[in-house]
Order: sequence, then C-alpha cells, then structure tokens
Amino acid sequence: MKSLKCVKVDFSEYGQEMGVLRRKVWDKEEDFDAEAFPNDEVWLDDFDKDAVHFAVFDKGKIVASARVGVYYSYKEIPYMYMMKEYKSILKLPVASFNRLVVDTNYRGKKLAEMLDEVRIKESRKAGCKTIVGQAVPCRIEALKEIGFDFIEDIGSYKILPNVELSLMTMKL
Repeated sequence: MKSLKCVKVDFSEYGQEMGVLRRKVWDKEEDFDAEAFPNDEVWLDDFDKDAVHFAVFDKGKIVASARVGVYYSYKEIPYMYMMKEYKSILKLPVASFNRLVVDTNYRGKKLAEMLDEVRIKESRKAGCKTIVGQAVPCRIEALKEIGFDFIEDIGSYKILPNVELSLMTMKL
C-alpha cells in the first residue's frame, strides 16, 4: 500500500487518536482487561507524555502506532518491577519499546516491522545502549529476527492478566 506513511508524531497533537486506536484494537482481544481502565474509549498512560511516538497513516488516519521512551535511570523504565532481576543486562541509557498497535484491517502489511525500524533508529540517535521490551507472544519471533534476544517470560500485568509477557533486549 503505497499510501501508508510512517512518521514521528507529536503526542500533544496525535495522542488521543493513538489512544483510541490502542483501545479499539485491544478491546477485540479476549485477554484485555477493560475493567482496568478508567476511560472506556482511550488507552493512554503516564509514560506517553515523555516518549517519542511514531504513527502509520493511511489517507490521514492513524492505522498503526508505537512509542519508544529513553531512560537514564532504572527507576524510570516502564514496568521495571517486572525486570528488576535483569537490571545488570540493561545498560543505560535504555530505550523501552511499548504500545505497538496495528489496526486489525491493516495487519500483514509489515507495519509492525516499519515501526520497529524507526524506533531502533531513534534509540541509536538518542545514544541508547540497550533496547528493552515486554513482548506479547505474537511479537517474539519478529523481534528475534531483527536482533532482539529473548531473555525470559516475566509474567503479566493488570491490563493483560492472561498474557504471558517475555523480556526481550537488544544491545546497541
């Protein structure tokens, strides 16, 4: 699809639209706990405001998005409580990949790969030494293919109580 464009976006301008897309996509997943959210229409969190966001647009509409945060302290890294025993392999500054979502009508078009590529470039540009992610099962193989190492299954968190997340890292 030649009309698809992946660009860095300003969260203050596009955050609401990205949050609506996240919620719309995850609402269709049986393992998503809608009760964990105070807002029925949008999925945003405190890490969004300081992260770098990318979105894929089709005809002016966001159809996929993802964020990368850059952290200079372990205590700032999202979900660090799930990874604390692996702190020694996370060399600062750390980039954290989170909230990748692709509209169900656009899956199979390599949009996740496109978003991974721009987030890796952004992480390198920021001088990060490690990228970390808590991958859902369907993302593990794709992340391995681009150079991430599978470390270990690390459990689940409240919004995805039935999804086993896996710690994935990439050294830069």
